[in-house]
Amino acid sequence: MFSGVISSEGRRLGEGAARRLAQTGRYEIGPGLTDTEIARIERDYQFEFADDHRAFLARVSHFCGLDRVPRARL
Repeated sequence: MFSGVISSEGRRLGEGAARRLAQTGRYEIGPGLTDTEIARIERDYQFEFADDHRAFLARVSHFCGLDRVPRARL
């Protein structure tokens, strides 16, 4: 599982995505997940997040406003 080190490129991509999401002004963004919370999710669901996704989740884990995003029609 996760070694506790996020690559610099993964951190750059994940933090950039979180910053762009916040800059839209369309969402209320809450605090990110801790390393412990991310590790628990990975353990419980038996998978590992990519570095960029892990960095994104560490910045943004809760956001409101999805009700304003159009849903795809099935």
